[in-house]
Amino acid sequence: MIIFFVCFSLVKSDIPFTGEVVNVAEYQSGEITSPQYDENIMSDDGTVLKSAIVQSENTQLGTVTFGGDTFDLIYEADSVNAVGRTNLSSNGAYVGEIGTAVISINKSNNAKLNMLAKGDDIEIECFYGSYTYEVTDVVTVDTFSQIFSAGDGIGRAVAIYTDDGLTPGLSENYRVVIAKMTSGTEVNE
Repeated sequence: MIIFFVCFSLVKSDIPFTGEVVNVAEYQSGEITSPQYDENIMSDDGTVLKSAIVQSENTQLGTVTFGGDTFDLIYEADSVNAVGRTNLSSNGAYVGEIGTAVISINKSNNAKLNMLAKGDDIEIECFYGSYTYEVTDVVTVDTFSQIFSAGDGIGRAVAIYTDDGLTPGLSENYRVVIAKMTSGTEVNE
């Protein structure tokens, strides 16, 4: 067996940030904000008015709980704020709305998601209501369009997805947990 050792001579001026203090924790594309909504968020029939909810990137809507773990639910989280949290896509429905609310979770936090099976519950607490969803299916897909259509025909659904690879880095597949709303305040236009 032959082992090679390589040494490089470095000149101090060639090292980036030498003599400078760099605080990586200060880098964020946006701070997490509180939700904004009209005071008349509830309609006369007891449903939540979607038009009264005004959200922007990095807004904390509430929490998502499954498998005993709870994660902050962020609306359109940027790449920094998505780590360790769940992210509600603006391209899907709101939690409680007809259609599919599409939520992603970082691969490093997906262990409990991968253990969910048909019949398990997902609890979502939003500033506008509490929701329970029952898992109806767990699938593996290879395109985002399949994720966004995963709850078609269910009514008020949520699709929580993550990278399905077993190794570090991104794979070409996504694990999607599909669930239907069993309780909670409906969100309507």
